[in-house]
Amino acid sequence: MTTDYRAIDFLNNFDDETRKHIIEFGKKISSKDLEADVFLIMARKAICFVDFLCEVKLAHLNGIVVSDRILDMNTTWLEGKSVTVIDDALVSGTTLKKVINNLEKSGVSGVKVFVLSINEKWFNPDMLTDLEGQSYLTKP
Repeated sequence: MTTDYRAIDFLNNFDDETRKHIIEFGKKISSKDLEADVFLIMARKAICFVDFLCEVKLAHLNGIVVSDRILDMNTTWLEGKSVTVIDDALVSGTTLKKVINNLEKSGVSGVKVFVLSINEKWFNPDMLTDLEGQSYLTKP
């Protein structure tokens, strides 16, 4: 498989560390071990970012792909499904916590969260920890 020139052009806008982080993020959300039925992508910026990663072959989502807007609708179809939430940025964790709560109320079988950029100063890890003390967040 050849690398899409747009991927190279895009990645060349970043320093080495950030470039490696973006590539690793794409690999993590594409992992066959992920076993997600549904990929829920937060907000337009994240949707555009993930769509571009997929278009230039830096990521591949194998499942149903939806935006967080579905949480404003009837979510009974999510019951029993594993959901991977993808976001581009995490500040405190309050928005993702609300999303996780809504997904769990819908009866999903499991939730994993992938975020490209985390604000270490403001992020509260307890916001994304389940009742058993396990983090929903998977860091690249």
